[in-house]
Amino acid sequence: MRANYSTVTLNELSSLFHYSTAHLSRMIKTGMGKSFRAIIADYKVERICNLLRTTDLSVAHIAELLNIQDPGYLARLVKAKTGMTPMQIRGKKD
Repeated sequence: MRANYSTVTLNELSSLFHYSTAHLSRMIKTGMGKSFRAIIADYKVERICNLLRTTDLSVAHIAELLNIQDPGYLARLVKAKTGMTPMQIRGKKD
């Protein structure tokens, strides 16, 4: 999931592992403590934050790289997960 987080779907994983989507979803939630969607969102936000801190790429370009159709959605996702806007993250130095 981590290697292909920007394009992987639960349906693809369930086919790959020969489980129903419902069963695989329960297995993921039980094993990882989060839903498939939440895990993928966390991976995306981790990558977004890294790109914001280490590159000068625009938010729109980062959205495109991560297969996110709407840069506004990217900003809302980052804000919801981190409490900061993309520009606040870009300005924050570790």
